Amino acid sequence: MAPIGYLNARSEAGEKIIVTDSMRFPILRKLWDLFLGGGYSVPQILDIATNEMGLRTPKRRRIGGNPLSPSGIYRMFVNPFYAGQLAYENQWYPGKHEPMVTLAEFDKVLALLGRPGRARAKKHEFAYTGLIRCGTCGVSVTAEGKVNRYGSRYVYYHCTHKKRSVSCDEKCVEEEQLEEQLLAYLMSVELDTKELSEALTVVEEERAKEHREGNQTTQAIEQALITCRRNLDNLTKLRYRELISDEEFVRQREEVTREEIRLCQQLERLGTEHWIEPSRNLFLFSNRAAFWLAHGTLQEKRLIVSTVGSNLSLRAKKLSIDAKKPFSLLEKNGQIRNWCTIVNDVRTFFRKEPGIVIPLLRDPKDRFALGPVVFPKAA
Repeated sequence: MAPIGYLNARSEAGEKIIVTDSMRFPILRKLWDLFLGGGYSVPQILDIATNEMGLRTPKRRRIGGNPLSPSGIYRMFVNPFYAGQLAYENQWYPGKHEPMVTLAEFDKVLALLGRPGRARAKKHEFAYTGLIRCGTCGVSVTAEGKVNRYGSRYVYYHCTHKKRSVSCDEKCVEEEQLEEQLLAYLMSVELDTKELSEALTVVEEERAKEHREGNQTTQAIEQALITCRRNLDNLTKLRYRELISDEEFVRQREEVTREEIRLCQQLERLGTEHWIEPSRNLFLFSNRAAFWLAHGTLQEKRLIVSTVGSNLSLRAKKLSIDAKKPFSLLEKNGQIRNWCTIVNDVRTFFRKEPGIVIPLLRDPKDRFALGPVVFPKAA
């Protein structure tokens, strides 16, 4: 169950997701700001939330619709979910939901509550846990680190064997072997430097072409809209002068109104180029993913695998991956890639799925740059 400030929902694909509660999210963020300012105690904040802001819990069948309790406010301030993290079995995992506060703000609140570090669980240490399932029994694959007698550290991935109703004898696989298979998979959707240049060139050509054609089409649609609105005005005048009946007026007005809506929607579609930036990011991501899987941080490796692949399963030490759309459009099939066709398919995909965000990986030339990598938020 999503905590207050968030709502349980489903994506267009039917997957369970957590989204922000547009009514309560900004109110709760103000409560965090009040406490971070240091001028209010938790009881005072509870009073403000209840009596001044009118905050109530979401109504769910027979429960909800009530003010927060003192314990509810405390639970919110020590819940790492609000900092974008999911706590499970004494570890933290980055969530896909929008954080309400930063980790620095969360730590400050814990310190103000006199609980520095108490709510913080052990941070995630492995790149691929939570992303892969056992191919035999279907439960999650976990990881653990081992150190041999020479001091070398190894990471192994294996089935958790939590489904007792299924006899599972899957063996563990070393992380190095797992990454070799991941790299081989990434190579199937990789774009080399020449292909990247060709793809980006086609994107720019299509953008310029759409811009030229869009100007002419836009003018025609705008003129048609002017005619529609003039016809609506004339219809009203005719009815006012009783030159047409009520039935005829309603029928013609419905036809003209429907045409006006259609033209407005068409004009709105022409005025957007939302597919351009996601398409560029897609091609740049496919060019850089293999490099950063081999040389990047744990966070980068996890980001790459979760962005490109789905339905990951491990059986007999062999990794099976399905390419997510739109990466499946880039899979090599032994033929020379037709970039005009691919760019057109990618454009169609992003127009149908405008909420899909492809994170922009760093240029490999920046591999020695200092500082953390910052990725854009998903929509």
